[in-house]
Amino acid sequence: MMSHLRQDPLRGYWVVVNETRGRRPDEFAAAPARRRALRCPFCGGNEDATPHALAEYRGARNGSASLWQARVIPNKYPAFVGDAPPDRSNGRTIQPAGFHSADNAGRHEVIVESRRHVASFAQLTEDEAERAATVYRDRLLALTETPGLVYGALFKNTGADAGASIEHTHSQLIGMPFLPPEAVLEIENCRQHYNATGGPLLAEIVASELEQAIRVVARTENFIAFCPYASRFPFQMWVAPLQATPRFEHTPVEQLHELAGLLKHLVARIETATQGASHNMLLHTAPLKKTVCPGFSWRLELFPRISRQAGLEWGSGVFINTVAPETAAARLRE
Repeated sequence: MMSHLRQDPLRGYWVVVNETRGRRPDEFAAAPARRRALRCPFCGGNEDATPHALAEYRGARNGSASLWQARVIPNKYPAFVGDAPPDRSNGRTIQPAGFHSADNAGRHEVIVESRRHVASFAQLTEDEAERAATVYRDRLLALTETPGLVYGALFKNTGADAGASIEHTHSQLIGMPFLPPEAVLEIENCRQHYNATGGPLLAEIVASELEQAIRVVARTENFIAFCPYASRFPFQMWVAPLQATPRFEHTPVEQLHELAGLLKHLVARIETATQGASHNMLLHTAPLKKTVCPGFSWRLELFPRISRQAGLEWGSGVFINTVAPETAAARLRE
């Protein structure tokens, strides 16, 4: 496939698709090693190594009802901490030359999805995966009741190259007192498209992907997984509902269970295709408050960390993808 440019329809980013770049020589090799002697703070029985739980989920269909099966704890090293004022102007300092500052208030939670020591979402049992999706919904709903918070950023880092500092599989949820720039950009683009056409942008993308079929990886009754047309990373996937809806936390329980099974399947496919590479999973959803976001729909983003970003990416925001989305989807389907 010849090198060419593609534009992300949701955010406007330009991506260079050039598979020949993947054949460049690499003189550098790094293999992160885990210190095996460390006591895992997320394993069952080691609860004294973490802060007091915010929530625990018990009553497993398989296992003891007296033991927690999923656990939510405050992050011991939070990026956001403290009560956010209902009015964000409180605590904000405006200095000369546009140097603004504000209280770093918010919530930073860790969601431990299994008491067993497993390293990946794909290694969760069906029960554990379904419970994890339910916890994600519950914690986002809890953030909506917290004064001063505007956005909930839910993400999972798996492996050292993806930013994980602990091997035991877990996700993180950060409640922010502002709307992050990525969300602002996507919501505004969706609003403009909706005003111009009357339809949700992501729904149109999904319909096009279903019609072309060349980038679709998997489909269930209510969800689709595909490698987006302007993928910034090799084997990047979006997981979206077939019926556009703005808020992940409003997904019905039975659909959450369906989604959990799909995610297990997709993570296993990525790990097989990339020999167990580190990977990230991110949720893009509507703001926590009842802000109207016309034309916006939630989606999950999943990608392995097998490429490195360098000067071009950081300096211009233009990414080079060395595996075309069509090639990636075909390999993930195998």
